[in-house]
Amino acid sequence: MRKIIISLLYFSIVSSMAHAQLNPAKLKKSLVKIMVTQDGKLSVCSGFIWKKPNQVVTSLHAMKPNGDVKIVFMDKVIRKASIAKTHAESDLVLLEVEGEIPSEVIPLQEYDDKSIPFGESIVALGYNNGAKGSSTRILKKGFADPEVLASLVPPKDRKQLEKSGVPSINLSIIYLDGSLLPGYSGSPVVDKDGNLVGIGDGGLEQGASNVSWVIPAKYLAELEKSTTNQLPEGLVKATQAFSAEVEIDVDKEIETMADLAAIDQKYNSFSYGEFEFYETKIRSFDEMYQTSIDPENMEYFLDDYREYNIDIAYQDFKFDIYEDANNGIVISVPYGADISVSEQDGTLEVDTKGQGYTYLAYSAEKGDYSGQNMDDIIDEVINALSDDFYSTHAVSLVEDEEATYYIDVDETHKIAYVSLDSDGTFTGENGYEYGATTYMTILLNENQLFLSMAFGILPLETFQSVVNAGGVDCIRNYQSGAETCDFLSNLLQVFCSAHLTTFANRKVVRH
Repeated sequence: MRKIIISLLYFSIVSSMAHAQLNPAKLKKSLVKIMVTQDGKLSVCSGFIWKKPNQVVTSLHAMKPNGDVKIVFMDKVIRKASIAKTHAESDLVLLEVEGEIPSEVIPLQEYDDKSIPFGESIVALGYNNGAKGSSTRILKKGFADPEVLASLVPPKDRKQLEKSGVPSINLSIIYLDGSLLPGYSGSPVVDKDGNLVGIGDGGLEQGASNVSWVIPAKYLAELEKSTTNQLPEGLVKATQAFSAEVEIDVDKEIETMADLAAIDQKYNSFSYGEFEFYETKIRSFDEMYQTSIDPENMEYFLDDYREYNIDIAYQDFKFDIYEDANNGIVISVPYGADISVSEQDGTLEVDTKGQGYTYLAYSAEKGDYSGQNMDDIIDEVINALSDDFYSTHAVSLVEDEEATYYIDVDETHKIAYVSLDSDGTFTGENGYEYGATTYMTILLNENQLFLSMAFGILPLETFQSVVNAGGVDCIRNYQSGAETCDFLSNLLQVFCSAHLTTFANRKVVRH
């Protein structure tokens, strides 16, 4: 623990993910990419061939009123499809495909309706972020009691789902410990033996993290018995709530694979030890504030600025949201910021464009943290950081007690927020005086510690000029203090980014 703190979040991970024993190449022959075009917008998700070569199952919420539906088979041919059956309660649709189907496709013929044990790995095969090629995603079965949709989603989202009816708020689900990434709506989800156990249904798209689940495969029987092929009236409201399909702007109808290749887009992603982070969306400050697990310290940051009459257009802040496909960690970074692994200490660093005055990094450590006291971890973090900083600058970092605390997210997940400020100033190599402030978010579960750190070096001269002037207006009078405004804006956004580090698929049950 101390080692990763002293090295500013030193990364040390030993991969332990157990890969499911199945044949993805065989499952690939049952997989399809689904494209739905409406008003110049192309939505992309996944699906699978069911019982007959010309029958495809996918998520109902991916459909659009009067939308044009196309199916991509084996990543080489495109065929038009129409809706044959719908089952709104389980968010499933059966599509009927027109024209010749490639001979090598293999329809899935049966499913396994067994209960999936807690902690067991299941695998989704789909088109991540609408990518050209398909890939598997290992998902872990979480614990929820009762395991129905109503117990999983927050009140705001529950009301929206109740209004749409897609899916039913009382639907039995397979609860995921982590996120189902965009593009995996409708994907076949199989167990370690390759048996079909569910259908990827995606996530509610508010805020940083998606609330994700899988539709149990038993609902395929309900879909087959359906006597309607009509889209439900509430479908538009349901579609707005989901983020597990990808939307792309198009200027013409997609008829051939050449047409599809012309609109292929690149999506940001990167590997970090056993983590696989994918950029899933862009969110505004307000969206992040309203949906944060605990926005208290974001308000605390703003109050600090208000106290010194610093007017920053924080409402204009945007954040790139990256979700880890393997461990259910979500990070938020300033919009457009580059991310890379530090060659020096192995941390995951963000280019904050803060001209050396701001720093944002992430790191993780695997281990047995069951029963670990979060207060002890916070104390260790504070002592290690303060000791390290003092050895370099002869100034200590001291706890800001008002902004340092932790919350229980659920029985096994905790989040701590740690705020420290220097108890004096230090002299830089250029001879100027500086202060320091740092903010950390610590994510803790039974086998993992994940940390984010924002660090700010405060030029005393800059801060004193703001105090002497009685504040600074970076909204209406930006040009009069552009350099100061850029620094203060950057610092605030970096600290908010660190605070917004969170678990996917979680909501606070105790505070």
